Amino acid sequence: MTDRNQRRAQIIILADHTSKTQREIAEAVGTNQSTVQRVLKQYRETGDFTTSYENCGGHNKIFEDRDLRHIRQLCVKSPKATAQDIKTELGAKGEDVSLSTMKRALIEAGCKTRLPAKRPFLTEKHKEARLKWAFEHREWTMEDWKKVVWSDETMVYAGNGKCRYVRVIDGHPLTDEHFQLTKKFPMSVMFWSCFSWYGTGRMHVVEGNMDSTYYIKHVIEGRVRQQMLEWFPDGSGVFQQDNAPCHTSRRTKACLEQLDLNIMTWPAQSPDLNPIENLWGIVKYRLKDCKTTSRSDITSSFVRIWNRDEEVQAMCKHLVESMPRRVASVIENHGGHTKY
Repeated sequence: MTDRNQRRAQIIILADHTSKTQREIAEAVGTNQSTVQRVLKQYRETGDFTTSYENCGGHNKIFEDRDLRHIRQLCVKSPKATAQDIKTELGAKGEDVSLSTMKRALIEAGCKTRLPAKRPFLTEKHKEARLKWAFEHREWTMEDWKKVVWSDETMVYAGNGKCRYVRVIDGHPLTDEHFQLTKKFPMSVMFWSCFSWYGTGRMHVVEGNMDSTYYIKHVIEGRVRQQMLEWFPDGSGVFQQDNAPCHTSRRTKACLEQLDLNIMTWPAQSPDLNPIENLWGIVKYRLKDCKTTSRSDITSSFVRIWNRDEEVQAMCKHLVESMPRRVASVIENHGGHTKY
């Protein structure tokens, strides 16, 4: 029985076995009083309360199932094709329908539209490096992934609240409340931090430029060394960092070697393989509910969410558990982009 017919059955039961009025029945079932009246009238006249639209009238179906499959195949082949493009590709079949009908057919075929996600450009050399990395790590067990400390920097801007719809009333002027106001040079703060299976790690607010000297002093010696010892006192931890110049300079490499840290090799242009990117996204989404009009507002709110938000802490384990799937996806896509 469909949800619609289940509600109709509830209406009949309440009408026959309770003293509720039609208005009270409508409130109890979650519908309006006119619907209750129609259902009761149908039941009294026919003895049946169900409804079916299988044999109702209306326009003839323009696109058959095979047409919808063809439309879907065209979208798979050309994801950026517009409704007009698909309409043209269908030839005579497309000429007989309007653009609005074509758009409805695309929805019926399961071809929805969305803004394209931004990804870094990958050369063949990048894909080869990503594929090599994936093959090197495809046999890793979850115990291996639990030993990785993922790190990254991120930039946070002030005043970026949640994007909301606004209501425009005919005849009324637009005010500042109708616009999402932006600044040409918004206030920003850069953060560095890390996380592992065991939760979020120490955070550092970056002051000035992040060069090798700064990275070694404030991040490697000031944060990474202590965090690695805390999580992996036996020295079994593996530190991950991307290929930013300050991360791969000779001075930084010498420092990491001197500290005897295990460093994970990392393919360039691979933010989708670093799960901390997903964690940054959650924290930034949480930050949109906070008032961030100053540098101190951004810093205090971001650090609080990073350290205390329950979902952020719980997500650490889920993200580490996603690594085998990420590796498999890179191999499946021959080193190309993944969905992560």
